Amino acid sequence: MPNEHAPNSGHGCGVASAERSDVPAAGRLAPLGGRLAPLGGRLALLLFVTVAYFVGRPGWNQNSRLALTRAIVEEGSVAIDTYAHTTGDRARVGGHAFSDKAPGASLVAVPAHALFELVRRAGGIAPPETTVRDALGDPVPPDEADVAYLPPGYTVHYDAAFRADLYVCSLLAAALPTVAAAWAIAYLAVATGASVGTARACAAAYVLATPALAYGANFYGHQLAAGALAVAVAWLVARDPPGPRRAVAIGLCLGLAVAAEYPVAPVAVALWAHAWIRHGTRTAWAMAGGGAVWAALLATYHTAAFGGPFATGYDAVELPTFAEGMARGYGISWPDPQVAFDLLFGSYRGLLVASPLLVLALFGLASAVRSTALPFVVAAIIFVYFWLLNSGYYMWDGGSAAIGRHVLPALPLLCLGLAPMVERYPRAVAALGAVSVLHAVAFATAGPEAPRYGTAVWDHALPRLWNARLHPGAPAGNLGVLLGLPGVSSLLPLVAVWVVAWPKASWSRQVPPHAGS
Repeated sequence: MPNEHAPNSGHGCGVASAERSDVPAAGRLAPLGGRLAPLGGRLALLLFVTVAYFVGRPGWNQNSRLALTRAIVEEGSVAIDTYAHTTGDRARVGGHAFSDKAPGASLVAVPAHALFELVRRAGGIAPPETTVRDALGDPVPPDEADVAYLPPGYTVHYDAAFRADLYVCSLLAAALPTVAAAWAIAYLAVATGASVGTARACAAAYVLATPALAYGANFYGHQLAAGALAVAVAWLVARDPPGPRRAVAIGLCLGLAVAAEYPVAPVAVALWAHAWIRHGTRTAWAMAGGGAVWAALLATYHTAAFGGPFATGYDAVELPTFAEGMARGYGISWPDPQVAFDLLFGSYRGLLVASPLLVLALFGLASAVRSTALPFVVAAIIFVYFWLLNSGYYMWDGGSAAIGRHVLPALPLLCLGLAPMVERYPRAVAALGAVSVLHAVAFATAGPEAPRYGTAVWDHALPRLWNARLHPGAPAGNLGVLLGLPGVSSLLPLVAVWVVAWPKASWSRQVPPHAGS
């Protein structure tokens, strides 16, 4: 990280002269070059390997998405009847079970599961299975093994094939989008005048020091939405104006983000309107054409599963407790000030407790917004939208979650606020970053499903990292545990990878000054 800073460039971000990219005059954005610049291919690969080092856990949310992926690949159907017993996150229509989740992550994971199935069948491996045991440890008959209706004391056990399937799907639908989000952060940071080293530090901080690491290792939809949305924002506001092909790609990314998490829809519409006003009808129609691809896929899926293009799984949630919460406005009401506070500062699910480094990101984003640089303004608006949306949701804590997880799609854009802070306050960034990395790897090892009591960090993540052991049938948490390394020592192979790769990650390499179309 650079530790000297120059006068403010007019975009709220000072840059070190030895490492600065082509800093623009006030009101303009810096030119960018290279497909992976300014993140760099080596750092991108290192971040992907880091996320992939952690092994996601089964759970209702993940299992629901996997059930849809399996149904599509193995049965050519969107009904999950065969796999419905593995999840309580489901809808029921016409006597059939369906995933109640937005289908984007499940659709993206189709190639991964298809490859898994090809390898599994070629190797003669049994299909993924779950078993349920009663309070005495005896197996429960399959017709009584529905995880949504288990009595207290019953436990669910997943075989190695099930866990491997989830892992493979999460690599494509969660880990890769997490790295894409990091790329977008670096792209935006350099475009606003940050040095390349600063941009890469911000991108790495997002992956290594926030809950994005844990959710990037698990088969949720949040990271897919985060990656697609961040890339769309980067392509839209970091270059003026986007060319026709880039505009189509922006529309595709926005459509994918909506398909992954429905609450992204208002943001997508707002960004499209911004493009129309700022860049004209040609750009707007090109974006609409890209978005129409995912709109058509969503309409087709919704009609096949729920009977209409605008019907979703949340209209037919099976479990009464969930159905009651979703009955009015899909569970969304006016923001609750106390919840809004707790989402940031509360010890139970507070984002800034899970990642203290984001305190600086908030201050950095707030200070940079005053410069009126478009990327900072857009980032701030989107973060505030998801924060307030989450504070008005009936299950604001995300159920079993590390944080109020519905803010995750905006987390990459919040991390853009680290750019001015890295160069102004490098010691504070390093200190809070170290604590945040510890929390992030603890959540990634423990899994993001914290119980609905106690504190997510101190009562769930840190104790589970410390006590991580390899037990038959138990979740491993990371590849080090699978190798037999206990507790914190399970992170040693990952640390070794970073020690070897760190000098080659090109933290401060200059970005070529030419701009693509």
